[in-house]
Amino acid sequence: MERESEERIKKYIGYVEKVLAEIKGKYKGKVEKLIELAESYMKDAKYYLSKGNPITSTSCIAYAEGLLDALRLLGFVDFEWRSREPTVIVGGVFDLLHPGHIYFLKEARKLGRLVVVVASDETVRISKGREPIFNQDQRAEIVGSLVYVDKVIKGGRTIDIKSVIERVKPEVIVIGPDQDKLESIIKDIIKSMGIDVKIYRIREKVPMCSSSIIARKLMSGPL
Repeated sequence: MERESEERIKKYIGYVEKVLAEIKGKYKGKVEKLIELAESYMKDAKYYLSKGNPITSTSCIAYAEGLLDALRLLGFVDFEWRSREPTVIVGGVFDLLHPGHIYFLKEARKLGRLVVVVASDETVRISKGREPIFNQDQRAEIVGSLVYVDKVIKGGRTIDIKSVIERVKPEVIVIGPDQDKLESIIKDIIKSMGIDVKIYRIREKVPMCSSSIIARKLMSGPL
């Protein structure tokens, strides 16, 4: 896991470094100062990664990317992000996180930058017929702490797949092995929107890994 995390951060730094090489020396004044600041953050990211501190490294390179993106969006600099990973989106309850969840998210992350939609408590009540063990804020915090997850979005009170797609603009949507109905619904939504989004199904399951099974074992006594 540590190795995979390090490789991801190296790629992240590489994207930013390429842009800095492209725009450095082209701008003057305050814009130049901000570009230099972004470069400083990028160098800090490299340093902390070399010292075995991936969390601080990620924070530094995210600051650098944020500065460059702000300058670009405000029209002060002109560049395009190259070789960016496709955006991948998955959704789920993620209550009582278990090895099955980890495997699912790990496989999804191999396809690109992973955005996870964590279902609302109301959605859990409707779909599972019970109260969630952990509330949405807690589940989102747990999922967001995983190395495979780049961003967490909290789902609304009702399931609105179309609005999530419009907001995230994914290139890939990943579903699990038991989501036949969901796959059909997503296909219809994508078709109605007239967009090109791939649906990828992870078919493998981790045996005996289910939140329901774990909950029943916990309720029945010591494991």
